[in-house]
Amino acid sequence: MKAWAEKEWGKEYPVDMTLDQAQASDYDALVLPGGVINPDQLQTNDQSISFVKDFFKYQQYLFHNKKHL
Repeated sequence: MKAWAEKEWGKEYPVDMTLDQAQASDYDALVLPGGVINPDQLQTNDQSISFVKDFFKYQQYLFHNKKHL
């Protein structure tokens, strides 16, 4: 995973689990990143959409900083 640092790509971070390995029921909350790149990519990915919907299904916390999902 690569971060965005103001005007260019920033630090890379290791990923310990891919989305197809993750289960929403294993987590207490989900934080969705803001900005432009991440939400645009997440909302066009069927696995991401299903994962987010599962948080609603299990009535878990969902935090985001975008006006709409």
